[in-house]
Amino acid sequence: MELLSPEDIKRVSVDILKYIDTICRKNQIEYFIAFGTLIGAIRHKGFIPWDDDIDICMKIDDYRKFREIVNADSQYRFIDLSTNPDYYFLFGRVTDTGTKLVLPNKPEIHGLGVFVDVFPIYNAPPVEEREEWYRQYAALRQKMLYTVPGTAHYQGPKLKSMVRYAKRIPKRIKYKSRNYSQYCAEITALLNRYENSGTGDVVVMDTPYGLKTVMERKIFESAAEVEFEGGKFLAPVLYEEYLTKLYGDYMKLPPVEKRVSSHGFQAYWNK
Repeated sequence: MELLSPEDIKRVSVDILKYIDTICRKNQIEYFIAFGTLIGAIRHKGFIPWDDDIDICMKIDDYRKFREIVNADSQYRFIDLSTNPDYYFLFGRVTDTGTKLVLPNKPEIHGLGVFVDVFPIYNAPPVEEREEWYRQYAALRQKMLYTVPGTAHYQGPKLKSMVRYAKRIPKRIKYKSRNYSQYCAEITALLNRYENSGTGDVVVMDTPYGLKTVMERKIFESAAEVEFEGGKFLAPVLYEEYLTKLYGDYMKLPPVEKRVSSHGFQAYWNK
């Protein structure tokens, strides 16, 4: 298979984002570019120069509707816990089926290519329940990660992959790997626990930010167009408040030594 260059990956990712934008506008689905992608749009009008992926988020009802529409497509596919038995993230990905992605030293996800991350926005727990809710989330998340199906072999250098897998064997025994689907169901139920009892706040999970992603609902009440890589895409209308809570002074560049990608994946053309 032919390796994609970093620029190829960015180009394919932007094509996926354009597809998402078209589908959402056609079907009255609201989405918002988010996290580092939103910083890139505001600060650079495109990718952060050392970044290489795209993140968006959607309210959970829109997320479910969007998933069904995309999976009727031929070139793009939506994968998440409900579609892939070896998928182990709590958000979805729209992936280009013409590519294959390798996640070094992580379990293989069948059917994963160059992607755009799609994070569901859930109703947040009441303030007095958040710490306990997050504790339960963290415990279930750990059990999920340690019990990813054994058929999903670790990618990357063979020796490193074998060592990484071997180190997890005690945890797989402790948490009983056959219970992976049960942990997936339990954590999905936990994330949807407040679906019919809104608290005024919303939350996005499976990020490096923990409960910092709890935001006032008003931040996602409407969208505004922002420029990204020559196109116009949707962002939270209160993006300044959103980015300031997550990153502080988001317009300030980080130190030079931190201007590196944290992903480290490789992508290939499926030819």
